This record gives sequence, structure tokens and C-alpha cells, in this order.
Amino acid sequence: MLKLQDFARTIGELINSGEVASSAALARRIHRDKSTITRIIRGQLIPTATIIAEIEQACGRTLWPDHDVQRFGGPPAG
Repeated sequence: MLKLQDFARTIGELINSGEVASSAALARRIHRDKSTITRIIRGQLIPTATIIAEIEQACGRTLWPDHDVQRFGGPPAG
């Protein structure tokens, strides 16, 4: 769930910083309704892998957070 929150926060930051003009502009780029973006940001919608990929492609970079071992409670097995 934390990765979803981080992903949503990153989208919100892109919009607030002006890197993406608005949630409506991002939605137009991925051919989705504006409510898709706003609901992701508000935590009301869990995006599918397809939507995540579309948003990342539209923004030109990876937005899904990397795995952070410390955040999830310890070193990896092995």
C-alpha cells in the first residue's frame, strides 16, 4: 500500500510543480477521464499496471517507487 501512496504523491507533486500542467492534461495524454488521475491522487482508485505504464510513458520517466529494503522491514533474504 505504501508504494501506491508514494506513486499517488509523486503524481500530485508533478502537477503541483508544473511539470505536468494539470490532472486533466495528464488524463488527456493517456486517453483517460480526468477522474482517473484525481482518484489515484486521492487514494480512491488503485491503478492497474496498464494505467501506471501509461502515466509513466506520458511523463517520460519511471514514477513507481523502487524497492526500499529499510522501508519494508529488513534486509532481503538470501
